[in-house]
Amino acid sequence: MWRQGYLEEMEIIMPQVTTFEYLGTTIDREGGCGTEIAKRIEKAWNRWRELTGVLCDKKIPTKLKVLLYKTAIKPTLMYGNEIWPLTQRQEDKISATEMRMLRHIYNVDWEDHITNDSIREEAKIEAIAIGMRRRRLQWYGHVRRRDREEDIRMVAEMRIQGKRKRGHPKKRWINTVK
Repeated sequence: MWRQGYLEEMEIIMPQVTTFEYLGTTIDREGGCGTEIAKRIEKAWNRWRELTGVLCDKKIPTKLKVLLYKTAIKPTLMYGNEIWPLTQRQEDKISATEMRMLRHIYNVDWEDHITNDSIREEAKIEAIAIGMRRRRLQWYGHVRRRDREEDIRMVAEMRIQGKRKRGHPKKRWINTVK
């Protein structure tokens, strides 16, 4: 376990990159999650394509298709979302992806004038945005329960030194939690 004083004494030289992948999650240099969200949506659609034989078969009950969505596709879409500093636009993009999939499962077109809420109610699925908020708060509670000397808690409470660029400040994870 490292201490704050120990870090100040060490001089670490790290190569600078724009993005890197850690434990299956893409981390952006700017601290945003746009790259990761695009990757998650792409992976969820790839998983959808793998299961298209079942999901597009009219003989298979809708209940089974929804169960397949809940167990195989939604976790792929939501992986690692606890640490994303989401903007409303990004949250809407993820919700739109979920609804496109659910509407396809139920064979419902926009022209049918059926609301997203009624489709979610029929499928017994909570909105993905609500699930992401719940998981984010669970992660926040997990971090806050740790001792102050533990790495994860120190990183969460760390203050960055220096000046930021002009303009609107970047959205931080803690702002998303609040």
